[in-house]
Amino acid sequence: MQTNPTRTPRTQKDLAWATWSVADIKKATRQYLAQLEQDVDRLLAISDDERTFDNTYWALEKAGAPYHNTSHFLSMLSHCATKAPVRDAARSAMTQIGQEALAILHRPEVYQAVRACKLDRKKLDPDVRSEEHTSELQSPDHLVCRLLLEK
Repeated sequence: MQTNPTRTPRTQKDLAWATWSVADIKKATRQYLAQLEQDVDRLLAISDDERTFDNTYWALEKAGAPYHNTSHFLSMLSHCATKAPVRDAARSAMTQIGQEALAILHRPEVYQAVRACKLDRKKLDPDVRSEEHTSELQSPDHLVCRLLLEK
């Protein structure tokens, strides 16, 4: 059998979400939202004169990144779990995360922090940007950063 050389082999630990119970779903939801809140609070603690692309725009983008995995896992469970309570809990968690994450990320202070960030265009020059930024920004998941760079 031929394998995809760019695909990372999965381990049993990587697929543990497939056996999540209702309690596991609730725990993962709480953990994700608590981490997002911490990340945003850390970003907001930065003074306006110390704001940079990395500690503001990029930090905000990275704070939302775990959502992609969590939402994928919950979506799969909401459709494929063999037990109805797990499917229902996954659907409920997706709604909760969507609403609460939106409330966290759309706080007026977050908008003010982004507006206060002074971007040094030389530092954003594609030839100077780090390899991590460049490859991450090419991902369709990072539309916010790309749009802000064009600002």
